[in-house]
Amino acid sequence: MVDPCHFCLEGFQLQVGGFGIISMHRVEMSESAAKTANLSASRKQVIQLPNYEQYPISQFLSHPSGIQAILNTRALQSFQFLGANTYRCTLPKIQFLNFEATPVMDLRMTLTDTDCKVEMLSCKFKGSKIVERQNNHFSAFMTNHMRWDTNDSGNTVEVDVKLGVTLEIFTQPFALLPLSAVEVPGNA
Repeated sequence: MVDPCHFCLEGFQLQVGGFGIISMHRVEMSESAAKTANLSASRKQVIQLPNYEQYPISQFLSHPSGIQAILNTRALQSFQFLGANTYRCTLPKIQFLNFEATPVMDLRMTLTDTDCKVEMLSCKFKGSKIVERQNNHFSAFMTNHMRWDTNDSGNTVEVDVKLGVTLEIFTQPFALLPLSAVEVPGNA
């Protein structure tokens, strides 16, 4: 007689009491079958600036200290110039349960006389092999577009920031949840 708790790893066969063998074939979730959650955030704001006629904002932003201010390098673990207005920004390590991940972003800063645009070219996690495999299951984009103007009310900067993250939800039990369980709190 076969043990009622028989379990076979090749093709998942399970015998339950006297009901016979139930066969389940292991199926890896394909890229197209994975649920994809889209998270986004944006903010648009107009900020009044002091009037520095002899030192315009475009001149300040073209200086290394202006670039560091825009990229907020004091909040970073490290900051590296890659060339062609591109910078690698390493954020402080994130710890979650027994995992550690270090986000690394490549950003491009484009500056003109009237605006400055910071675009995220890539975002990856550094850490253990398990953490780095997650890079295949998410993507992110970010733009921070600043436009300045001088008008009757003085100098202003309009800041328009957009952030988007796309996540594949493929692990159990999260794959059983509706997408709204991830997207609604993530977009709040």
